[in-house]
Amino acid sequence: AVMDTGTNKRQNNNSNSEAQKKRSVTLTNKQRYDLCFQKKNEPNSKEATNKRSKKPVFVDIESAVALWVEHVIGNKQTLTGYLIQNKAKEFATLLNEDKFNASNSWLHNFKKRHNIREYKRQGEADSAPLEELPEFR
Repeated sequence: AVMDTGTNKRQNNNSNSEAQKKRSVTLTNKQRYDLCFQKKNEPNSKEATNKRSKKPVFVDIESAVALWVEHVIGNKQTLTGYLIQNKAKEFATLLNEDKFNASNSWLHNFKKRHNIREYKRQGEADSAPLEELPEFR
């Protein structure tokens, strides 16, 4: 029985280093400077807080849902994950995207990318007609 562990170790090290190369991203000095500048001036922006940015697969659906969410929040209506998922499915059928699935992981990542929390109006605030509010004030 011949044992050649040296080549196996080298092969394993090579495969590990290849996997590490795929994961790591090298920034230029200008990119680092821009990122530090942005973190200093806008500490809560998406670019400043994200360490890794992954683009969404279905960009059209993502942007349509993001606009809808802005509209819902602007009107101070109830916003839940279930509503976001249903609206995303509606947009997917309108845009003929058969492969889109508004899964819980998609919802989690969507909310993370757009810095969204669930908004639920308490008590009678949700039942008030928005159009008639100025008349009562």
